[in-house]
Amino acid sequence: MRTLTPTEIQELLEEFNGQRCFVFDVNDKFLSEGTIALSPTFQAFLKEVKRVDTAEDKNKIKVSVKNMNKQLNRGAFVVKSIIFIERLNKYVKLHIPEQVYELFGTAMTHKIEIESIIIEDSNESEYEIFRKKVYVYEWENIIIPQDCSGKDSYDAFEDLCLKLIESWGGKSIIKTGKGPDSGRDGQFLVEMDSWIPIITGYSTRWILQCKYSKEAKNLQKEEIYRDMVKALEFQPDYFLLMTNRNFTNQFETWFNSDLMKEPNYYIPFKKIIIQRELLESELSQPQHESLRKKYFD
Repeated sequence: MRTLTPTEIQELLEEFNGQRCFVFDVNDKFLSEGTIALSPTFQAFLKEVKRVDTAEDKNKIKVSVKNMNKQLNRGAFVVKSIIFIERLNKYVKLHIPEQVYELFGTAMTHKIEIESIIIEDSNESEYEIFRKKVYVYEWENIIIPQDCSGKDSYDAFEDLCLKLIESWGGKSIIKTGKGPDSGRDGQFLVEMDSWIPIITGYSTRWILQCKYSKEAKNLQKEEIYRDMVKALEFQPDYFLLMTNRNFTNQFETWFNSDLMKEPNYYIPFKKIIIQRELLESELSQPQHESLRKKYFD
C-alpha cells in the first residue's frame, strides 16, 4: 500500500471503530483483546464543541481500547487489528506502535499522532488467524493428534515442542522414551554452519526437557535440578527447558544463575528456558498456523 495522507488514515481508522483488536507489550507478547474505539475526526470534534484548534491536538486522534478481557498494569502497549472493508474489497491491517496509555479498569486511552499509525494491506489468511482468536491457548485442552507419539496431553506437548525445534532448524531430533532416569524428553543438534556458513562439521548438542501441566502449577527448583543432574551423562552443550507451567521470580533467578560456581550444584552446560508466554508468542506467528490448528483448534 502506498504512503497514506493523514486524512486518508483518518478515513480508514473510522472503519476500525468498534472492531476487535489485540493488545501486546513492546516485545510483541499478547496481553489482552478488546474493542477499539476512535474519537471523531478532529475537524468534526471542533465543530461539535466549537473550540479553537491547538497545535498540540491538530494531528492527533484519540484511540481507546474498551472491554478488554484482562486488566493491564501501567506500561507501553502496541495495538493491532485486521478487518475486511467491503467498499474497498480488501483486508486491511492496523498497527499502532508503542504508546503509553491511561488505564481505567478494562479500558485504556491515549491521544496518538495520526502519522505514527501504520495501515497496510492484509490477506484472508492473516484475517482468519486473527478472527479465530489464535492468540488464546487452552493448554489444559491441548489436542492429542492421531499421529501423537503417546496417548496423553504430556506426549502432545512434547511432540509440539519438538516440532517447533524442527522449524527452528534443529537436526537429528530424537524423542526419548519415558523413564525415571532419562533426564530428558528429547535431544537434537544445532549445526553451526546454519548461522556461521564458513564453519562446517561442528554441531552443538542439546537436551530437551518438557514440563507440562493442565493446572500450570509452579515449577520447583528440586525437580528441574534433578533433571539437569540426570542429563549430565549425555554431556550436552545446552539444556533447553520448554514449559507451559508457571514459576516464581526466585526460580527464574536460580535457573539463570551460573550454577557452575555454586558448590552445591555444579552444572557445566548452558541452560535456556522457554516459558508459556514465549511459546504462545512463537505459535502465534503465521508460519506456525498448521501447528496451532493441529494442537488447539
